[in-house]
Amino acid sequence: MQTENMKKKIGLLTMHRVVNFGSILQAYATQIVIEKLGYDCEIINYQYPNKIHSMDYTSPLLNVVQFLMEIRFGFPERKKRRKFRLFREKYLHQSEYFKTRDDLLERIPEYDTYIVGSDQTWNIRHIGFDDIFLLSFVPADKRRISYASSAARKELPSLYVNSFKQYLSVFNAISVRERHTQELIKSLLGKDVPITLDPTLLLDANEWQFLAKKSKLKVKTPFILVYILKYSFLPYPTATKVIKDVYDKYHLPIVALRYSARENMGIEDVIDLHESVGPEDFLWLFMNASYVITTSFHGTAFSLNFRKPFYAIYNSSIEDDRIYSLLHLLGAESCGIDVCKDYQNVETINYDKVSEVLNSERNKSILFLKNNLK
Repeated sequence: MQTENMKKKIGLLTMHRVVNFGSILQAYATQIVIEKLGYDCEIINYQYPNKIHSMDYTSPLLNVVQFLMEIRFGFPERKKRRKFRLFREKYLHQSEYFKTRDDLLERIPEYDTYIVGSDQTWNIRHIGFDDIFLLSFVPADKRRISYASSAARKELPSLYVNSFKQYLSVFNAISVRERHTQELIKSLLGKDVPITLDPTLLLDANEWQFLAKKSKLKVKTPFILVYILKYSFLPYPTATKVIKDVYDKYHLPIVALRYSARENMGIEDVIDLHESVGPEDFLWLFMNASYVITTSFHGTAFSLNFRKPFYAIYNSSIEDDRIYSLLHLLGAESCGIDVCKDYQNVETINYDKVSEVLNSERNKSILFLKNNLK
């Protein structure tokens, strides 16, 4: 039996093992906030992706090309993976390792409360039919909470509806990260659930500087940071126009993550970091950038948190509303560029107002955790 002076133990299920900056940093932030509230937090060390998740969409020929590029640039992807592994080992409080779904079901870890989130833990594009992320394995007498989970859509294909209804209906509390996921839960369960901030926004810029200052990157400042992801939508030709306009205006060197020749536009002054950047390096780049151009949700979040002038490129024609939902929530729509509309070079953001809203939403989000972890 627990005594009053024993801390309750929280089990956090998220996508912390993905080699993705946002995924690992939101896991870290969630852990930190839960511990600040006076609980022990352990990340359930479930291997995602594993053999039941379809993550490899590349052709054999493309794999060969990527391997040759790795050789040419000194195996940056390998270096990046090592940096992520070291970050997990140093900063994340992880349970024993569960390589597969069956491993987890055979040795279910015990906690007082189980939390799923944040990130795209309910995005069927990634999890498929893996109901582990719906907390299907949790004993019936334990609390289940969703914090800022994202489905990146407002409707589910019929094949997934019953399992989502079955497992989410027994949650003790649900919050989500975006409006479309909020609409999805309303359609499934018939109830309204709150939108809470991505965990990376629960820590302020000063708290992130602790990690950023551990970076050993040697990049001369000032610079324009370009972080373009292409898995949700194709950002061209809009992205190339934005990069060229910002470069022509500020005449600063471009530091590129996930660099592509299409982003160059004939610009000679480009520092390509290839794929050798780790989580601390990522934070350092956002902390020190003079300007940011991104198609990344977490690139947008860190631009806002570090109060940077930036452009976030999104696509309003797809169900994935993660970027626009965040901009809208914080009153920063002027920093968004929709690839479905004519590009206009508009650069206005009132960070005093944005920070006021951010602080309010941060307090409400932490209060959600505080009230539901009791």
